[in-house]
Amino acid sequence: SEISSLPPQELLPQPVETEKCIAEELDALEKTGSWTEKEGKVVAAEEVEYDFPVVMNKQVEMYLDLFQHKQKAYFKRWLARSTKYRDLVHNELEKAGLPKDLLYLAMIESGFNQRAYSRARATGLWQFMKGTGRDYNLTVDRYVDERRDALKSTRAAVEYLGDLYEQFNDWHLAVAAYNGGPGKIRKGLKRYKTKDFWELAEKKRYLRLETKMYVPKLIAAIIIAKEPEKYGFTDI
Repeated sequence: SEISSLPPQELLPQPVETEKCIAEELDALEKTGSWTEKEGKVVAAEEVEYDFPVVMNKQVEMYLDLFQHKQKAYFKRWLARSTKYRDLVHNELEKAGLPKDLLYLAMIESGFNQRAYSRARATGLWQFMKGTGRDYNLTVDRYVDERRDALKSTRAAVEYLGDLYEQFNDWHLAVAAYNGGPGKIRKGLKRYKTKDFWELAEKKRYLRLETKMYVPKLIAAIIIAKEPEKYGFTDI
């Protein structure tokens, strides 16, 4: 019958949760002021180690507050889902010699949901666009979409992130390029004669706020995920 030929409910795409609060985030970021006022490194417990460059500033503080309060239910769900993919992603990152903290890029991209799709039609854990996915050897056609395959999409994301770091030699810039595109970042660095993400972010009319937000959002996610109980996330 027509009904029995429909895909099972667990296979249907789902709107990406990380887009649901985007207007709230952009409004809060607009009020944070300068992007170049860094407050130094984060003070963490002795046993906590970061392999992604973690700094503290007003933008990171804004996301720390947002995740602990208005978006707490979302963030707790994403932390729980992360346990399903942590070993898989860490293994691929480690093999490639990339920071294992990049695991949490999948958190801010998709909330660790393989079925997530965005308004821009990005799909999967790592929110690949169709063209970029194919560039990194993912099959995307009318029958198969490997952007929703956890292992294959992770390998593609790791390769893409490695290529971005090789271009910019800076993880903040590489993460911004993952969202906004490497061409946009390259042109901005050349136009404003800088090699620093935060200085580029200070140029209000160049990068979209949706691109700039990815760096402080990722840093805040890493900070909380490393010490969840310290920030009020228990019983994950």
